[in-house]
Amino acid sequence: MMTSVAHFAPSAIALLLIVFGLGLVVGNPLGARAADRHLMTTIAALLAMLIGVLLLFDQTAHAKIPAVLTLFALGTVGFATVPAFTSRVLTTAGGSTSNVLASSAAVAAFNLGNATGAFLGGRAIAAGGGFASPNLVGAAMASSALLLALLSIAIERRRARA
Repeated sequence: MMTSVAHFAPSAIALLLIVFGLGLVVGNPLGARAADRHLMTTIAALLAMLIGVLLLFDQTAHAKIPAVLTLFALGTVGFATVPAFTSRVLTTAGGSTSNVLASSAAVAAFNLGNATGAFLGGRAIAAGGGFASPNLVGAAMASSALLLALLSIAIERRRARA
């Protein structure tokens, strides 16, 4: 997308990966701190932000500077979800023996999500959606995750009142 849509030279890809990587480095501790304070609120808020960034990237991918800024934001918001999701899995699993298996399951779920996103994004491109269309696929996937998070919050609140 960054070469075909934003028209960066292939030689710029390494620098773009550094920009994305810096976003990952920034997002991880921000997500961890927020998750420590309000776990499920953080998950829901980050998913909503991720949807917004992906929808924005679909629009900003056509110009170099906006695309780079959105790439950084995508790395930041996308990776801020990791500690929150992992914490949710581990706290839900309970005991220490369960946590090892739960941690493995969390990593497997991330990999499955990445593979599914790549597959569906590829299908969107092949269907004629263009090289920016995987952003819309990602937004749809994040929307599904947000619905599940909101459902989980509602179930927890119902159980707390019972």
